[in-house]
Amino acid sequence: MKSLPHWLGSRFGRQSSQNRFANVGRRGARRKNRPLWIESLEERLMLATVNWIGGTGDWNTVSNWSDGVINRLPVADDDVVIPAGVTVTHSSGTHTVTSITDSGNFTLSGGTLIVDGSLAVSGTFSLSGGTLQNATVASGTTVVMVSNTTTLNNVTVDGTLDVTGTISSGGLTLSDATGSWDFAGGTISGGTLDVAAGSTTNPRLIAAAQNSGTLAGGVTLNAGLDMAVLVNNGFTVFVTGGLTLNQTLNIGNTSGTTAAGLSFNSATQTLGGSGTVVFGGHASNLLTPQVGQMLTIEPTITIRGKSGNVGASSRTLINQGVIQADTTSGTINVNWGTNGSNSGTIQASSGGTLDASPTTFTNFSSGTLTGGTYRVIGSSTMRLGIPSDILTNAATIVLDGSGANFYRGPSGTTNALAGLTTIAAAGSLTIQNGRNLTLAGALAHSGSKPSPNP
Repeated sequence: MKSLPHWLGSRFGRQSSQNRFANVGRRGARRKNRPLWIESLEERLMLATVNWIGGTGDWNTVSNWSDGVINRLPVADDDVVIPAGVTVTHSSGTHTVTSITDSGNFTLSGGTLIVDGSLAVSGTFSLSGGTLQNATVASGTTVVMVSNTTTLNNVTVDGTLDVTGTISSGGLTLSDATGSWDFAGGTISGGTLDVAAGSTTNPRLIAAAQNSGTLAGGVTLNAGLDMAVLVNNGFTVFVTGGLTLNQTLNIGNTSGTTAAGLSFNSATQTLGGSGTVVFGGHASNLLTPQVGQMLTIEPTITIRGKSGNVGASSRTLINQGVIQADTTSGTINVNWGTNGSNSGTIQASSGGTLDASPTTFTNFSSGTLTGGTYRVIGSSTMRLGIPSDILTNAATIVLDGSGANFYRGPSGTTNALAGLTTIAAAGSLTIQNGRNLTLAGALAHSGSKPSPNP
């Protein structure tokens, strides 16, 4: 083992100790003269729960917030907590957070609030302006629309939505946890009302409380609209810009104690989609364009039920879909209005009555019925309000069952086919299941022959 002096001699050569320590001193001096280098680090903000510590006030006031270390506004990925007894108002700016848990009240009056997760408010959650985006409104939260316009973009409501103002909807989703959506005299403008995938409880929009509400700007309903569970009898939903219905829309309740209406309020509109309109039991139920306007019922829409009115005088009804009276002792009245037409199907079944009363029905002229399907099944009745017998059939007529009644005129029991003489190339006549037809004379046909009566 080498001694310390021997090791130092090996390490520094054969220099005197004086020289050796002088060299060491010079190296130390050089180190002391070098500038100090400090590397700057990127600024980082630890994400946290940010608590409201102020009284009632505005979101944008920094002193109202604390993350436990400093006062700052919440940022993306922060969880926001607001205590009871205060009202927080978001009035301007764009802010993104992960979640909001509010034991007090919250008002969105302006700006854009993006909530990437849950939004739960124990008190009143008022929407009077601005945009709410991406939020899942938690079960137990009631969202109240007031007088101004709020945009909801990609929002899921698991709580209750009380629509008394105007929603401009970029996309709004219902789920099984929804409870009731109250459509209470407000306006939903544009966009789509949707149902979360896998929902089994038929979440829907329920018309209630006020006398009218509005679907404006071409709303798409993938969630149902229920005008059967009503607070006020006679609730009317007004439509502008057309309506795409892909679910069930109930008008009036089944027992007939309440009536409701769907009224199309701009010059030319369509009722499209793949959905079904169901009339309840009240004779005043209504689906119609306004005076002087035109409504087209597109091919994949079905209107059915017990009692109600489709169309009215001094307006125009174009039917490309299916209108059917299919409930015993019920009557659905179809009024084609001015220059209305049928290229779809009108039908009476299950003991119901369909009464089609044209003001000017373009399908019938000079004894010829042209286009569309007219079907009567079982002990049911269809009455075409045409002024004379059908002499030439260029439409599709099906009389199925011994009690299938097919009358003409505004009332009475005059057989619409009593004077039939010709089936045109475009026409067909099917008589089956015990139905008999007596004609005044021979029948010429270039279309489908009457089917034999089994």
